[in-house]
Amino acid sequence: ITLALGIGRTFTVTDAAFNSTTNTFYFSTDGGALFAVPTSSGTATSIALSNSSVAIQAVAFTPNGQWAYAVDSTSPGLVKIDATSNSILKQGTTISLAANSNPRDIAIATVKRPIGGGDNAVYAFVSGDKGITVVNTATDEIFDLGNPDDTDIDGEPIPASIAPGFLSATSSDDGHVLIGNTTGTIGVLTANPWVTLKSLNFSNNANSLTTNGSATITFQADVAGTYEILLGGDVTASGQSLTTSEGQTAVGSVSANTDTAVTVPYASNSGKFSEGTNTFFIFVTDSSDNRGRMARSFTVDTPPGNVAIQSVGFGNGRLFLNFRRLTASDIKTYNIYVSTDETTVATAESPTVQVSQTDSGDTISATVGSLTNGTSYFFAVEAVDNAGNKSPNRTTKLVDGSTATGTPELTAGPIGLSGETGGCSLIRGVL
Repeated sequence: ITLALGIGRTFTVTDAAFNSTTNTFYFSTDGGALFAVPTSSGTATSIALSNSSVAIQAVAFTPNGQWAYAVDSTSPGLVKIDATSNSILKQGTTISLAANSNPRDIAIATVKRPIGGGDNAVYAFVSGDKGITVVNTATDEIFDLGNPDDTDIDGEPIPASIAPGFLSATSSDDGHVLIGNTTGTIGVLTANPWVTLKSLNFSNNANSLTTNGSATITFQADVAGTYEILLGGDVTASGQSLTTSEGQTAVGSVSANTDTAVTVPYASNSGKFSEGTNTFFIFVTDSSDNRGRMARSFTVDTPPGNVAIQSVGFGNGRLFLNFRRLTASDIKTYNIYVSTDETTVATAESPTVQVSQTDSGDTISATVGSLTNGTSYFFAVEAVDNAGNKSPNRTTKLVDGSTATGTPELTAGPIGLSGETGGCSLIRGVL
């Protein structure tokens, strides 16, 4: 797709945005124009915003796709464009950004509780040397959010200790504007409570939550309010409620900048946790119904299940064991214990045989050799996971409830069964 502003005019593309309502890409340039490229045609149309000496630094669309705002870093100002017709709203006019020099980027998002009250509103956020300028796209009003003592300066941005760079806005459910600072850090602009996870500790394992253990979550919020801790879900608080060590739902009150500790036992929530990676979400809601959050992933490491023994077969000096393959993702091996004493297999410390987990299949087979023919042997089986956890109970019974036992016997083919003991040879020739 060729982008051209006229013979001899050179330029650089500075930003790109996609309008999902009109299925059109916008490309801003430092040559005083935008390009609109519909996905249906792939043909670029030039939208002249000003003279060629004006640099258009960035462009963004409102959520409904009706309007586009282009950042004129030369004036500096914002140019408002009707995105349905690709025409400038007021030719030759801009929304002044004079109070925020060198504007760099723009993000547009719906805010739940706009300045002055009311329902949702769409705000544009523009980064510049002085901070973040906030614009109400319904009225194109720039809010005065700077030093209240500067009565002679209108439209001051939210001040920033670090010059903000590129911007990106999350959904209205989350209410964050993310700021790529010029120092290589990420800033967050939000009206929601700021939640900080101080620590996540486990009662009996430094790295994971286990069957008999619990997790203690310690956090702070920068304002007073109420908290709720959920398992899984997302920033819309769609996760599952958890039960604390006191047997209550994990909700309560928090004071500003004060540690709050909540202990969640595995046993009280076992049906909600899954083996492997899980996520806690901590939500804090202030008195104005602003909700902030923090999330932290952690590992649940539970012992493997008990093994079901299907059958025991015999051979010459050996026995064959068949059992059902466990399907948990972290199963490593199976310990097989064999003894002539039924009590020993349930208590022995060292397995007779270890069998590795297979990648697929329903059944695993194991062979135990060097056994004495005519002697009865008892079996026990347990699974072992990657962390060394073992099945809660060794299995010593078959699935039909009978004891897992077998007796190796000498096996013979047809010659042996006929009573011949001298063997047999095949001689080629004529009788």
